[in-house]
Amino acid sequence: MNPLSRRDFLGAAAGLGAGAFWITRPGGFRVGPGSPVREYRLTARPADWDIGGGPTAPAWTYNGTVPGPELRVREGETLRVILHNELPEPTTIHWHGVPVPFPMDGVPDLTQPAVPPGGTFTYQFVARAPGTYWYHTHVGYQLDRGLYGAIIVEPSHEMLKYDQEHTLVFDDWLFDPDHPRPNPNASGMMGMEGIMGGGMMGGGMSPGKPDSSTKPQHKPPRVEPLYDGLIVNGRGDRSATELRVRRGDRLRLRLINAGSSLPLLIQVAGHEMQVTHADGQPIDPGKTRAVTLGMGERWDVLIEAQNPGLWPLTATAPGGARVTTLIRYDGVRSTRPEPGPREADGREETLRYDELAGATPSSVPVPDRVYDLQLSGGMPDPARWTINHRVHPDTEPILVRTGQRVRLRLSNMSMMPHPMHLHGHFLQLVSFNGRRLSTPVRKDTVMFGHMEGGILDVVADNPGARWLFHCHNLYHHMAGMATELRYG
Repeated sequence: MNPLSRRDFLGAAAGLGAGAFWITRPGGFRVGPGSPVREYRLTARPADWDIGGGPTAPAWTYNGTVPGPELRVREGETLRVILHNELPEPTTIHWHGVPVPFPMDGVPDLTQPAVPPGGTFTYQFVARAPGTYWYHTHVGYQLDRGLYGAIIVEPSHEMLKYDQEHTLVFDDWLFDPDHPRPNPNASGMMGMEGIMGGGMMGGGMSPGKPDSSTKPQHKPPRVEPLYDGLIVNGRGDRSATELRVRRGDRLRLRLINAGSSLPLLIQVAGHEMQVTHADGQPIDPGKTRAVTLGMGERWDVLIEAQNPGLWPLTATAPGGARVTTLIRYDGVRSTRPEPGPREADGREETLRYDELAGATPSSVPVPDRVYDLQLSGGMPDPARWTINHRVHPDTEPILVRTGQRVRLRLSNMSMMPHPMHLHGHFLQLVSFNGRRLSTPVRKDTVMFGHMEGGILDVVADNPGARWLFHCHNLYHHMAGMATELRYG
């Protein structure tokens, strides 16, 4: 999915002067006067998408693929993305985690009018914060149709050393997004282990019959569906791409959960993961056997390839659905992977938020304002999700002035997990479940499970009228679990 290999990207970047004008298209580079600019063109259009091992699905895509093209830009350069809409509905692009100027944030009717069918919109911003991010539609339930992709901001000086780099974008997949199967446990009555109620097939797909004859209706709010399975980089469990390695290689994996409603447990059999970045931001590295990816979250991990074999890297959702990417060492011809770790063992060894530490020691100043936010809903109405018992747009806004530090004290009183995502800013995770982190960690998405809570600080350093703060379970967001950070 990469337009360029990392080596080609950095080599080309090094060859350009500070005043170069830089446009990247499938044909290569064009150089001229002006500041550094990297330009991509994305066309949102319907396409039949084959994940392998199942029927072709009526997807909506960027440039005809799921995920869309991986966009790469170097720290300090300007990214320009020209979006052309060939969908039957209006659409936008949100740059998840990237602190963009307010008019570029891609929230319809908040930061911009949605781009109509046949219309074009140009997104442009300076890529100031290196890291692993992703882009996706922010209109209705379009995310469930395949409109997403990775965006990588390369640092001007890379501190990590590695031999290979791979981006793995995970998604919960519907063969027929217009007619999904109803989920009897959408309120979370059965807890995390029963979110999907056994409706997903572990290790494979339970395909429905594609039918694109009916356009999706975005009102009233929908209830979270039963998904047909998981995919990684657009492919299902039976056809995911293998990662080829040599013994002694160091792999950098950028893990992204682009799914609408399923948190994922990521495990690599036969190897440990060294976690180096949370939501693209550097942390004090720690080793673990497994990480949990909430919807919208990213982890960067390093793996030392010192154990020859054919090893599964597995993402598992609540209820047992999974998708596997194989790591194959050179010279290994086996078609039978080594046994994967048991899910129960992985959950016990999963890296926790309260074990994280920021890469740079820092103090936590006294906040200027404090807000208590209680997350609830799902019962008795699985299509109503609230913050302080109110649904957006009637939720109380978080009011700030430029330069202020605002403290958010969150608690989840519902049965379902809620990955809370703030637009345009970084969150500083100060404490989780009553345990203070040794050093705050910068993130943009933090997931709270049943009866979990934490403290998030926000520095108001990106003025804009109304920035969204919402649950990144698509169905919870659309059913009201959102508020706004408002500058006054």
